[in-house]
Amino acid sequence: MYNKQTPISLLIIEDHLLMMEGLRSLLLNRPEVELAGSFSAGLEALAFLETHPVDVVLLDVNLPDISGVALCSKIREIDGTVKILALSASGERSVILQMLQNGANGYLLKNTSSKELMDAVQQVLEQRIVLGPDVQRIMAASGSTAEAPRLTRREKDVLQLIAKGLTNPEIAVQLGISTLTAETHRKNIMQKLKVNNAAALIKAAIDHALI
Repeated sequence: MYNKQTPISLLIIEDHLLMMEGLRSLLLNRPEVELAGSFSAGLEALAFLETHPVDVVLLDVNLPDISGVALCSKIREIDGTVKILALSASGERSVILQMLQNGANGYLLKNTSSKELMDAVQQVLEQRIVLGPDVQRIMAASGSTAEAPRLTRREKDVLQLIAKGLTNPEIAVQLGISTLTAETHRKNIMQKLKVNNAAALIKAAIDHALI
């Protein structure tokens, strides 16, 4: 688990050699980062992660041996705490949503700047869902045309914490409310957004620009 007193342990999964070398060059020059490894094949990286836990994975969406979406889900099965930051040339809304629904903590396009990348790494470690500026525009431009449901101020607070991956007890502590109250707010939000699971909740919240 990430400790602010130690360097960020980071793994690269990227099948384009030039992109991998660029990322390696960037990260090797950052004292706050410790590069755990870099792999061009997803299954090889998955085997590594089974015995070498890391803080952050930079994950290419298109890999030669397994899709980034499937790999994201498998990484999440191995380690529920690792932060997964998708890096892709694809700006397809369906791909972005699939990555988020399968456990990614953020999505950046490969034209992102080095500063944006490092900022995103820090933000996912702070339990935030991170979408690059271009990705945000894609999601906003192709979002739902239906009117967004009305959430109370407290429901909006709870929704933001759900998006960060917090459980009902953790939300309760964060907001100074009971676990039962946090659970009730979650149920009310899901009812208003007409969903029945967390992945669908995040998708609906993004569709309506609520997060």
